[in-house]
Formats: sequence, structure tokens, C-alpha cells
Amino acid sequence: MGKGEGKGRGKGGDDGAIIIGAGCCLMWLIIACVLLGTSFDVIKPTEVGIRYSDPGNRMLYDEGVYKNGRHCLAPGHEFKKFTTQLKYVGFMGGGRLACWTKDKQEVNLELGIYYQIDPKGVIKLYKKYGNKYLVVWKAMMQQAIKQSTKYFDTTSFFDDRNQILRNISSAIINQLTDQHVQNVSVIMGNVQIPEAFEAAVTTKVVTQQSEITKLTSRNYTLVLADTTLVNADAQKRVRIIEANANAKAQVIIAEAAATAETLREQAYAESYAYVRDTLGFNDTFVGSKAQNDKLFKYIWAKSLKDQNGGSKLVVGFDGTSIKTSS
Repeated sequence: MGKGEGKGRGKGGDDGAIIIGAGCCLMWLIIACVLLGTSFDVIKPTEVGIRYSDPGNRMLYDEGVYKNGRHCLAPGHEFKKFTTQLKYVGFMGGGRLACWTKDKQEVNLELGIYYQIDPKGVIKLYKKYGNKYLVVWKAMMQQAIKQSTKYFDTTSFFDDRNQILRNISSAIINQLTDQHVQNVSVIMGNVQIPEAFEAAVTTKVVTQQSEITKLTSRNYTLVLADTTLVNADAQKRVRIIEANANAKAQVIIAEAAATAETLREQAYAESYAYVRDTLGFNDTFVGSKAQNDKLFKYIWAKSLKDQNGGSKLVVGFDGTSIKTSS
């Protein structure tokens, strides 16, 4: 009976030691699994990271910039991650920027700014600003925008938006030159101006348009007047040319008639000379001039013969004349 009790106590003690050992092993296994699980961190394809040690509360800059993948670090280590995708900073809606123009007017601008973080500069960026870099960048963007708008009149925000947008973009890019930012682009939305100034601008634009309309009408009237003057001058020139042409035509006609008359009389003279020579009419002379008495009598007789019954005859005496008719 005594032996039985001794064996029972010894066997029970061995079982307890085994259970305790197994529990310790299981505990260490669980701890190892937990530590191993917390030693991994993942960086996405659109991210880069800097290794951070939570136990030491410090950044491990010497290890450089980690790219995408699943990385086994150490217990309590992780990444401070930075996206390499295109990011957006908006000053839209209620977040419009209040800016001042060259003519001392306030305008509210809607702007959207796109940018990318340079993966090569994330260590310098984190050393300089920590996690507050975006706050600093927004302040720098606002400063660049407000410095750009003061060089333009208020009306230019409606007449020359593209030039203003180019100036704002250049100012932001220059402001962020050493901030490890790339691919900066800017878009402009609505532009709001004070109501009183808007009314003044509207009045000014309407007045300018009225002046342009009046000037256009005046120019049109001047063109019509010039056209009328040109037409009148052209008509005057045409009349002068026509008158000159008619005068020249009359002269030519008169000269042609005179020439014809001269030729006709010359033909008569030649014919009468032929008759005189053929019929042998001898001339009587008074001094050195031939009188052609016989020829004139011939012409007189021929003229009387050629007359019809209705012809009239004028007979002349010394100092008087008598009209007779047959």
C-alpha cells in the first residue's frame, strides 16, 4: 500500500513538468510568431519609404530609400511612406484664395495644383519638415500666387486669363524649386470680384462697346462719303473725257468736211479748166490777170439750162436788184 502511493505522486509530478514545458514552448512560439509578423512591412508600387525604428524613435536614414515590395525589418520597425502618384492641392469652392490686383481690388481665385514628390529627395524632405511638408508647401504656394496676381489689373483676369495662369504656374514652380517636387501644373477655375467693382466693370465695358459702335458707324459714314466723292470725281472725269472726245470728233468732222469741200471745189476747178482748154476759150487779160469771160458765160448758160420750172432768177442792175420768177 505504501508503494502504490509513492508511484502515484512521482508520475503526477512528471506530467506537470511536461505541461509546464509545453506551455513555455508554446508561449515562446507565439512570441516568435508575433515578433516575426511585426517585422514585415509592405511598400506599394506607387510608394517609397524610409525605415523607422519605433523602439529607438528614430529614422534610419543611412539605409536609404526603400522601393515597393514586402520587406523583413525587425520587431518594432516600419516605414514612413511617401506616394509617388500625382497629388492635388485645391483652392476651390469655399477654399478660394483672396488675392489683390494691381489696381488694389480683391479677387477670389479658384485654383487647383497638381504635383509629384521626387522619390530621390524624400530623406531630405523628411529631415527638413517631418510629416508637415504639405502644410509648408501650401503656404509657399499661396505666397507665390498672391505675389503673381498683384502685377495684373482686375479686368485682365477676364481678358487675359491664360497669361495670368502662366505667371502663377511659373511662380509656384520657382517657389518649389528646392523642395523636391516635380511635374507641377496649375488649373484656374472661377474668378470672383466684388459686386460694386463688377458693376463698374460692366458699365465700363458697355461704355467702351458703345464707343466702338459709334466709331464703327462713323467710319462707315466716312467710307460712304469717300465712295460718293470717288464716284462723283469718276463721273466728272468721264464727262470731261466724253466732252473732249466729242470736241475732237467735231473738229475731225469739220476738218473732214472742209477737206471734202476743198476736194470738191478743186475737182470743179479742174473740170472747168479741162472744158476751157478743150473748147478753146481764150482768156482776156486785165494787166496780168486772166478774166475767163468765155468760160464764165459757158458756166452761166449751163446753169440756166439745168434749172427746172420752179427756179427763181435774180437780175441785177446798177445799185438795184429785181427778183423774178418764171
